[in-house]
Amino acid sequence: MPNVELVEVWNYALKGLNFKAEHGCFTFLLGPSGAGKTTALNVMAGLVDYEGSVLFDGSPVDKIPPDKRCVGLVPQNLALFSHMTVEDNIAYGLKLRKLPKSVVKEKVLELAKLLDLKHLLHRYPGALSGGERQRVAIARALAINPRVLLLDEPFNNLDAASREVLKLWLVSLQKALKLTTILVTHEVSELKGLKGKAVVLVNGKAVEEGPLENIASSSLGQNLIGLNLFKCEVYEALGNGLMKASCGGLNVVHEGGQANFLYIPPTEVKVSKDPFKGLNAYRGVIVGVESLGSAIKLKVAVGDHILSSIQANPSEAPSLGEEVYVRLPMKSVRALR
Repeated sequence: MPNVELVEVWNYALKGLNFKAEHGCFTFLLGPSGAGKTTALNVMAGLVDYEGSVLFDGSPVDKIPPDKRCVGLVPQNLALFSHMTVEDNIAYGLKLRKLPKSVVKEKVLELAKLLDLKHLLHRYPGALSGGERQRVAIARALAINPRVLLLDEPFNNLDAASREVLKLWLVSLQKALKLTTILVTHEVSELKGLKGKAVVLVNGKAVEEGPLENIASSSLGQNLIGLNLFKCEVYEALGNGLMKASCGGLNVVHEGGQANFLYIPPTEVKVSKDPFKGLNAYRGVIVGVESLGSAIKLKVAVGDHILSSIQANPSEAPSLGEEVYVRLPMKSVRALR
């Protein structure tokens, strides 16, 4: 399996991205929403235009079309065919290559055994659990014997138990196939128990990389992974060094000049059942509640944004669907240029 390297890759989302994924290992692309993680996967798969170069074992693949790069991509929405059985979904890429029926059947059975799907082969995706659908999508990606496996938010919309099961499957696959695997997530907590290299992306650039355990515990990793990121378009000077930025319909006041993005860590976002006074105060609705043990993570819909907030006192946390008030302390809002 090859090393995969991106060299000065530019497009609408990536701003000179450089990183290298070692062959036969996990590489994790981390960072907030809008950082360019999914676009980086699509670049490797050849699905979007870009400038720069993608190398497999030192050889450019930029002029090789997607179906010839031998890359297995599992997108966020899985893209399973609802009208096809599990067996037909796994076999889809093999049939496109017009392989003999006996070869297709043998490969499907091999993958079904590897991913514990044999008893599900005649079911349809709508009759499967979230974890089972993920395994089917991975099996379909593996059916073409890819040189590289790309996973986009594979733990998204899975409950905690299903995440742990999927991680066990991924580790098992890694050991069995020695496959170069690049996995995207914006929640570093989802990766607990996995090992590999982590690359943190912000605004289309790699800002830090190293062993996953080091990145997850670093101050930059704690601040940037899972942070709330706002793309800013219109600015208004308020005087006294303050600027008001229009960020996708949300007005955010901060100290400093104009920037492409503003961000605030989840630990700094204040949520209350009572109104806040002053700047950067909004109304929202709780759309997600997740226990972190001694703390709780809330997802709050504020206008067109979903903000993450980590609260230290779970017993006082609001409930799913409850209306709340949100404040972004001005001194905690930081600029990314």
